[in-house]
Amino acid sequence: MTTRVLIVEDSPTQAEALRSVLEAAGYAVTHAVNGEDGLARLEREHPNVVISDVVMPGAVDGYELCHQIKAGGHRDTPVMLLTSLTDPMDIIRGLECGADNFVTKPYDPEHLIERLDVLLATRRARKRHRVQTGVQIVFMGREFSISSEREQILDLLVTTFEEAVRQNRQLRRREEELTEAQTQIARYARSLEARIETILSSVPDVLFSVSADGRDVRYVSQAAQFVFGCAPEAFSLDYWRDHVHPEDRPAAWDSLQRAVQSRNPQEIEYRFLPRAREERWILQNLIPAGNGAPRIDGIARDITDRKRVEEALRAAESRLQQVVAATPAVIYVLKVDGQDLRPAWVNDNITRLLGYQVEEALAPTWWSECVHADDREAAIADTKRLLARGSLTSEYRLRRKDGGYRWVLNEQRLLLDERGAPREVVGAWIDITERKSLEGQLLRAQKMEVVGQLAGGLAHDFNNLLTVILASAEAIAEQLGEGHPVQPDADMIRRAALDAASLTRQLLTLGRKQVTQPKVLDMNIVVGGMDRLLRRVIREDVALRTVLAEGPCIVRADLGQLEQVITNLVINASDAMPEGGQLTIETSEVDLDALYVGRGVPVEPGPHIMLAISDSGTGMDAETQAHLFEPFFTTKQPGKGTGLGLATVYSIAKQNGGHIWVYSELGRGTTVKVYLPRVAAQSPVERAAPQPVGGLGGTETVLLAEDEATVRRAVSRILADRGYTVVAAASGDEALRIAETRDGPIHLLLTDMIMPGMSGVDLARRLRKQWPSIRVLCVSGYTGESLEGRSALGLGASLLQKPFTIESLTRAVRAALDAPVSPPEPES
Repeated sequence: MTTRVLIVEDSPTQAEALRSVLEAAGYAVTHAVNGEDGLARLEREHPNVVISDVVMPGAVDGYELCHQIKAGGHRDTPVMLLTSLTDPMDIIRGLECGADNFVTKPYDPEHLIERLDVLLATRRARKRHRVQTGVQIVFMGREFSISSEREQILDLLVTTFEEAVRQNRQLRRREEELTEAQTQIARYARSLEARIETILSSVPDVLFSVSADGRDVRYVSQAAQFVFGCAPEAFSLDYWRDHVHPEDRPAAWDSLQRAVQSRNPQEIEYRFLPRAREERWILQNLIPAGNGAPRIDGIARDITDRKRVEEALRAAESRLQQVVAATPAVIYVLKVDGQDLRPAWVNDNITRLLGYQVEEALAPTWWSECVHADDREAAIADTKRLLARGSLTSEYRLRRKDGGYRWVLNEQRLLLDERGAPREVVGAWIDITERKSLEGQLLRAQKMEVVGQLAGGLAHDFNNLLTVILASAEAIAEQLGEGHPVQPDADMIRRAALDAASLTRQLLTLGRKQVTQPKVLDMNIVVGGMDRLLRRVIREDVALRTVLAEGPCIVRADLGQLEQVITNLVINASDAMPEGGQLTIETSEVDLDALYVGRGVPVEPGPHIMLAISDSGTGMDAETQAHLFEPFFTTKQPGKGTGLGLATVYSIAKQNGGHIWVYSELGRGTTVKVYLPRVAAQSPVERAAPQPVGGLGGTETVLLAEDEATVRRAVSRILADRGYTVVAAASGDEALRIAETRDGPIHLLLTDMIMPGMSGVDLARRLRKQWPSIRVLCVSGYTGESLEGRSALGLGASLLQKPFTIESLTRAVRAALDAPVSPPEPES
């Protein structure tokens, strides 16, 4: 029957060599890779003998394996231990665990097989004789059972003696082999020691060993010359302690003492001052070692270069922190998680820009929740493009903690790991809210320019039509008389023409194409004079309160435009209070300093007059306020507003060198403040021109120059009906010819300012040379020049804007005829 051997060996090479030897001797072999595997195979396979290595990984080494076999249900299974240990205590420990035999590595295969055969033979004999009789004797270390047959005893004694002789012969041979092996080992040890010393000499770290009491240096490697600045044979603990930096000396010496006393490893960094060399940084590890003669082994490594690199990194990090702190941008880092980006770091500027703490901004959903809803879809799409492109620049709005929004320019760069996979994103948010505001102002200006160009192109012809419509409607109303059934229709035509004229004036104001007559005005007088009118345009459930400054509030502006500003703001405030409320008009003198202007307000610093209109109405959100002054933008229902009111107010303020400011909150009302430059108090304050004395008709001769035939006929008829002699001309050249051939005087030139060929201003200038006493009344539906510019020509011209009513025309004609004659224009 084949004997089954279980090998327990963690080294595949050793196990395969042992398997080869045993199988060549006729044994059946199985292999376990560790103690735990060996116990499991013992239960399954029931081998006849176990051969186990002593040193194995895991909780069950060779000793523990032997102990568990002998203490369990397999105590009769022989165990042979393989060991490279030479300490007798190790062998004693194996015997205590119940080992049946030992084989020392490296082993002789023949010797191993002999040991195994003897072990198994002894086990079989012991088992056989134990079965035959219960009485046993021990001879030369072997057990024998007593038999009744004498021959058997003699045979057994002879066999035993022969076995003893054979073992003695083998023992002498093994002693010879052991002596030779010891000689070879000693030779190898000397060679190995030399090689180790060579290796240690090439190591840049200092290897040293001191006695357990820390007094004697037992070994120091050659590297001490380069690290500590002295030869190994000259190194001592006193030298070492004396050359440690004075500031680090107590801690370094205390580290050595702790290693000696606690028998625990110690690590310390300190500065060392070698002889005639610059200061060095040392990393020192101390390790207690040894059993019979305890010692402290140590490694000292020069880490000066590493310290310099660390210091450079700290300096660079400090500079980077200063740069990050100095920049107004918000710097952040996002971790790439598949197709998602998760916040990993953000600098403190997030608090300054948006009001959030750093911890709040690192929440996983913070970014997506703070991006404006209108920008969110594009921002998410940008993230996907970033992962594909590697860099991205975008703009969007982020919500502040107080609910407002800031525009940011988002610069992002994608960083890759060593495999080229996306790792993280480094980005910066730059606040561009002011830039966006300026862009908005530019856009509004461009829109107004477009509106102005549109208005300028249409206003002249449109106002000519409105003039005819308005004059004809009034003439019809006069002829029909009060109570006529058609009278309301004529009035409706007249009101529609006036509304159309008002809309045209707003368009001209937006485009700054309206003819203006700036005068020195007191804002208090203007507001006070409009009180009755304003109370008629607001509802009865709106309480109007006027708070005027104590002193005069002098500005230079066009009276009509100023009244238009007040009227538009009051109507808007009234409309914002559908259930009634408080409306306040306030004037005051303020001084806009450089700090206020430095916040980006486009106005010159200095004294200003403030006109404030406040209401207690519904208020507006930030989004509405951003579009408040855009032409045609309105929050009113269709048919309730044109969207030109506030745009007109904005244009008038800018046209007069002023500024407009709005503050509003939802549910808390709105305040609109208009700032106009204050004029010196000594400037004369102009008041409304006195109404002409007497009737509005006359007998004077009027030269009418108007290229539009319908307007020319309507004006001629109106003035003729009131007693004037009207001479009409279709152009400036025709008017000159009429004037040159006319015998009688011409008292008034009534001319359109813009006509084909010769303009009204040129016509007036040439007629004044022939008739110095002639008065001039200019009519215009559009011009880019101001009346002040024409007054500088010495014409003394008055202005009548188209479209006009019969009353405004006759009043203007009468006032021009009654005005004193202007001095002649000086020769250029």
